Amino acid sequence: MTEVNSSMKYVITGHKRGIGKGCYDLFTADGHEVIGLSKTDGFDIRDPNIRKEIIEQSLDADVFINNASGYFLPDSTPENIREENNSIWDEEGYFPQTRMFMEIWEHFFNKEKTVVNINSAIKYSSTTPSAKILLTEPRKLPYLVTDETVWASVPTIKSQQVYYKSKEQLFAVVSELVGMGDGGGAKKFNETQFVTDIPDKQKELESLKGRCININPGWVHTDMFPLFANGRKMLPEDIAELIKWTINMPKNIEIFDIGVRKKLSNKEIGLSTKGKDFTSIPPIKA
Repeated sequence: MTEVNSSMKYVITGHKRGIGKGCYDLFTADGHEVIGLSKTDGFDIRDPNIRKEIIEQSLDADVFINNASGYFLPDSTPENIREENNSIWDEEGYFPQTRMFMEIWEHFFNKEKTVVNINSAIKYSSTTPSAKILLTEPRKLPYLVTDETVWASVPTIKSQQVYYKSKEQLFAVVSELVGMGDGGGAKKFNETQFVTDIPDKQKELESLKGRCININPGWVHTDMFPLFANGRKMLPEDIAELIKWTINMPKNIEIFDIGVRKKLSNKEIGLSTKGKDFTSIPPIKA
């Protein structure tokens, strides 16, 4: 049973299109205070000073939706501009969305607040044949970009690798920082075991207040991928409804990681002439 929350304050990065816009419209319609911060309004999360400004506006927020990737541009953008913007990481090898999470979580982890990271089902591709194309070497947690990172020579494949690596990195860092207690994860004992020997139990309990929700959609109908996966795309509004459902769980329930994708109906794949075309997720009532 979900818990219907009264009016809350939401901050959403990248709220002008796609999933960000879907969230902005949904939570505004629900009567919440919603602050949208997008690159077109001067909120470019690649800039450390802008991220500080975003955090200042978010300190009193109940929910922070870390949606903007900070670099990835749609295929319709001229190639020279895409090449310049789609290879953005900082001097330590972190992507903008990862940095945004690291910096906001520092203020949210020990409070009754929620961070929602919009990741991607592409991060699961490490278990599929496509990983042979998407993976870059060398591989070492938390998947930082270094001078040794080897990218494909084909621009279209490289852009996929950059996108994949950014989402893989985001979840690796989230897993490390959220972890088990103390807001910083478990201590590594050896290559496969972890211990959580936290002497300050009060500090450990404080660190468990914040919720971190990670949403991993499959194909979504946005202008970033207009020509892919026809018939298998969800709508941004669908993902917004899913996010609403995860947020409205009781405060002591954290949907830490959830993947969602659209499957084709029997009618859509030609096995039947009856039934519905499953084009969207029914609204999830809070």
